Amino acid sequence: MSTAILSSEFKLMLSCCRIIPGNKELGQREDAFAETIDEDFFWSLVLRHRIYPIVWFNLQREARLSIGLKEKLKQFSEKNQRHALHSLLMQYRMQKVFDEQRFKGFFLKGVTLSELYYDDPGIRHVMDLDCWVAEDAIGYMTEWLYNEGYVSLPDIRTLNAKQLDFIKKTDHDLQFIAEKPGLPSIIELHWKLRGPLGGFNLNPDSPMNEVDNFLYLCAHGTEHGWFRLKWLFDLPQIMDRVAFDWAQVRDRAIMLDCLDHLELTMLVLQSMLNEPI
Repeated sequence: MSTAILSSEFKLMLSCCRIIPGNKELGQREDAFAETIDEDFFWSLVLRHRIYPIVWFNLQREARLSIGLKEKLKQFSEKNQRHALHSLLMQYRMQKVFDEQRFKGFFLKGVTLSELYYDDPGIRHVMDLDCWVAEDAIGYMTEWLYNEGYVSLPDIRTLNAKQLDFIKKTDHDLQFIAEKPGLPSIIELHWKLRGPLGGFNLNPDSPMNEVDNFLYLCAHGTEHGWFRLKWLFDLPQIMDRVAFDWAQVRDRAIMLDCLDHLELTMLVLQSMLNEPI
């Protein structure tokens, strides 16, 4: 096991996993502060796991942290708030296009999760904007994004019909990049929810319900090896708000071929956050 995971700095991060900490998190916070906190190491972990907004939300009044560290947390979190507003505006504009053109489409993770479960779109780190659209909407939305100043990777305007068909069959999203101020820097346009590794074989027709959304987050996190606490911290917010019937969740996971993702996620939650299985 990594020594970072055993450190007081890592324990302090884990104590910030909820926007409304319970006795468990507050107790862990006290245990962390009972040891020595290397603030430089702590800051490097917070950046690496992209959780500075929720850490700032939890620790902004913490007298045992230096003013310098709290100022960095504050500045990065305020910048994230601006990015969240840009993402919300783009979501609104894209949704308007979906409605006008009668396209099927909805947004994944990102500020949608923040609005639903964090009470504030800026408390969750904002990176890219993920959107699922029906395959027949890809061409129109691609042109719309080009007109907004985005460029796709690869640039599908240079590809012929066979190459486009190959991409649609072998991949599940197209990434668009922009450097224009006021725009989300990355938009991922999905025509499938999952990539070639499988797990979570839902073919959506409308926005996902709470069970399917939870399982999608489990599949996403396990596929990436729970590389960032940012993804893991989504789950306590959801579990605090939704009274899941766990037998139903398990049955749905079997139906969607992602039971292994669910079980691994629950083991990680138990190990990292002491959540009961």
